[in-house]
Amino acid sequence: MNNFLKPVTSSLPDIRSLGSHLNWIVLLLINFVIIISFRNDIITPEVRVWAPHLSISLVLIALVFYSRLQIKAVDRPSFLPLLIRLCSLTGLGILAILFLESLVYLFSSHIRLFSNPLVATAIYTLEILAGGVVLSTLLVGFKRLMLFEKTRLLVVSWRLFEYGLVTTTILSLFNIQFNTFFYNLIFIALTGLGVLLSVNLKWVGYLDFRQKLQALGLMLVQLLCLLFFTWFLYFYSSDTQLLYYAEDNMLLLVLLSFSLFCTGLSVLVIFFNLPTSSVFEKKLEDLNGIKQLQQSLRKKQSEEDLYQLLLENALKATDAQYGWIWVKHHQGGEKIVQSVELPRLSVNALLSNFTNTRVKDGLMAGRIPGRRRAFHLSPVQHPLYKSALVIPLRAQDSLSGYLTLLKNVPSGFNKDAIGIARLYAEQTCLSIENLQLLDEAIRLERYQEELSIARRVKESLLPREICCNTDCGLFVCSESADDVGGDYYDAYRLDSSRVALVVADVSGHGTSAAFTMSQLKGVFHSLVPQGLGCRDFLVQANSALSRGLGRTTFVTLVYGVLDCTSKTFTFVRAGHCPVLHYNREKNRVEAYHGKGMGLGLLRNSAYQEHIEEQTICYGEGDALLLYTDGIIECRNGAGEEYGQERLTASFEKYAGQKGSSAEVVCTLLMEELHAYAGTKELQDDFTTLVLKFS
Repeated sequence: MNNFLKPVTSSLPDIRSLGSHLNWIVLLLINFVIIISFRNDIITPEVRVWAPHLSISLVLIALVFYSRLQIKAVDRPSFLPLLIRLCSLTGLGILAILFLESLVYLFSSHIRLFSNPLVATAIYTLEILAGGVVLSTLLVGFKRLMLFEKTRLLVVSWRLFEYGLVTTTILSLFNIQFNTFFYNLIFIALTGLGVLLSVNLKWVGYLDFRQKLQALGLMLVQLLCLLFFTWFLYFYSSDTQLLYYAEDNMLLLVLLSFSLFCTGLSVLVIFFNLPTSSVFEKKLEDLNGIKQLQQSLRKKQSEEDLYQLLLENALKATDAQYGWIWVKHHQGGEKIVQSVELPRLSVNALLSNFTNTRVKDGLMAGRIPGRRRAFHLSPVQHPLYKSALVIPLRAQDSLSGYLTLLKNVPSGFNKDAIGIARLYAEQTCLSIENLQLLDEAIRLERYQEELSIARRVKESLLPREICCNTDCGLFVCSESADDVGGDYYDAYRLDSSRVALVVADVSGHGTSAAFTMSQLKGVFHSLVPQGLGCRDFLVQANSALSRGLGRTTFVTLVYGVLDCTSKTFTFVRAGHCPVLHYNREKNRVEAYHGKGMGLGLLRNSAYQEHIEEQTICYGEGDALLLYTDGIIECRNGAGEEYGQERLTASFEKYAGQKGSSAEVVCTLLMEELHAYAGTKELQDDFTTLVLKFS
């Protein structure tokens, strides 16, 4: 429907343009009515007295309503354009009056028509209407400016004033003459209310110095034009050729008085506000500087950018000629941020001219003087600079630097300048603290994400179910000191009677250990299916891992093959903890150490010389324990380790219990370990793999 009506509505004339044309047509018709009203043969004498004033008042009211449609509510950037518009219209109105006066002056002596009272009154009416256009527009324009910061009292006062202006049209019916008691009483009441409204010139304070100069020029031109129109009314007040006089129209005089007073008062207020404009603008710059510092985190500025911003704002706020910031980094070293690039020797040369010895010695030594003082003042003996202000910078409850400002006059820093400079310094230090905390939070979030990835990797690497032979039970307990660890265990069925087992420990713990563990799993699952012997498996694993491990990373492990046919466990140790075998017939535990070196410690063919293959024969009721060093190195509150002997004794006790399974043995070992440590969180990763034979 809208698309259908769009071509139709686009062909219609603009309502505002049509209203503008109708307005001028109505003005001409009203002028014609006023002229006709003086014809004795058409209108009675009683009507001829009040008809011109009523017509002019109605036109003025119509112009006021039309101006309200044309001039909308304004904000701060629109003040000066509105003043230019009002001044331009005022100038055009006065030019129109001057043009008509020029025509009368040039042709009145040659053309007898201009001496006709009806013609003279018609020209006079056009001039009055030109001035009325100006006055009605000024009324609306000043109203928009004054209601920029409106209150309820101000809005109500304006409504009373406007209602009073409208009611003056009714007074025209009663033929109240100028300078009579009743006329003066109403005129003084409306003019007084207009004066009270005129003093509300808060909009002037929002102009800067340059805008105030421009506004002052515009108001002076406007005031001269209004004074000329006032003189024009006074000049024709005694002209006997005219059939009526505009000063008898109360609405016109109230609008003129209001416009004159508003314009004149604006000139005075703007003129006397010029000296304080620089102070106001400086305060605005100070607030803007604080706003910039507060927004620094959103812009993700660096510490160096913040220090540079601090220096620039401090120089502007204090009117200092030179300055620098000395910063001592928490990681060591120092840095100087300068307003102008100067050699370091120039800064030291300036410091040597400080007459305050304590401040000078402290700054030249790279120290911050007076840790408890908020600022320091020092006279300066220098051809260019005479006084100095030093403000310590404190970040995270520690002194990290100082701000130095220099001025070319003695005692150049007052309390206000020192206060705003300190405020800038405190805000900058706060922004830097927030920036550091934000960086720390980002690093922590990134670390947590890495841990989450590593945790998922580790969970995918460790088997959820571990296979074993039918003649034994197997149970594993594994915990990490961090969110992820470097302990690894796995099993692989070689055939119906043999299973390959591995328990490994990567040096260190955390994310790097977890990713090394992923490499180890790849090596394990690639070499085991080849059917290699335990010794050959270890040689091949060392060769494969040596190409991918870091120079400081190594792996210890126990790799073995469990054979239920021969009832043997053949294994090799790569620098790992000894294998514990509980023999039921002897009712004791034997530790198998053997020779072995960690994977990645020796990265050449000589590694095979450091490997020893061992075999354990087991029987019914026996048990095997494979574990990592996190168990024997676990410490209690006194700092004592759990140790190999305590683990051996505990394994012998729990494995020898009648009817105990692999799960029971493993669970009891872990409970005893946590009880010894006195906490559920251990210092290192640990893994225990228990085999119980039946």
